[in-house]
Amino acid sequence: MTVCCDLWHEACSRLSRSSHMSSENTQRCILVVDDQPGTRRLVRNLLESTGHRVVEAGDEQSAWHALRTLRSEVGLAIIDVDLMGDIRGPYLALGFKSYLDLPIILMSGHPRESLIATHHLQASVPFVQKPFTLREMMETVATVCGEGNSSSLGPVPVRH
Repeated sequence: MTVCCDLWHEACSRLSRSSHMSSENTQRCILVVDDQPGTRRLVRNLLESTGHRVVEAGDEQSAWHALRTLRSEVGLAIIDVDLMGDIRGPYLALGFKSYLDLPIILMSGHPRESLIATHHLQASVPFVQKPFTLREMMETVATVCGEGNSSSLGPVPVRH
């Protein structure tokens, strides 16, 4: 993924002056859950460059451990839809929402429309499609953080 320096600086500048970011969320960390180390590193670098604290998890178990350990410090979770293992990202996200009413952003290499059909997600779920642009990720984070806990995952998806 190529990131243009001008776009990088523009997005960082926009986020830093964005009225959507509350002081509560900028003080909290963002939990990034993805089984691909390169994706976690990319998202971490992006978010840390704009002043966010980031915690990474590569699977469901480490994600739950991080959330339980840092409970009051986590202000947002960014979760890959296609996690390897027994649980998919949307189910982990619903568990996080039930446990802590945590704002969530889902990300996937699949288009949102196909995830709505295959994972029974609502179109209103905050989502970033990989490969994402810097602008897409930063605008989604700013929007979700500005909404606080009002972001909704909708009903529990039905397992097939």
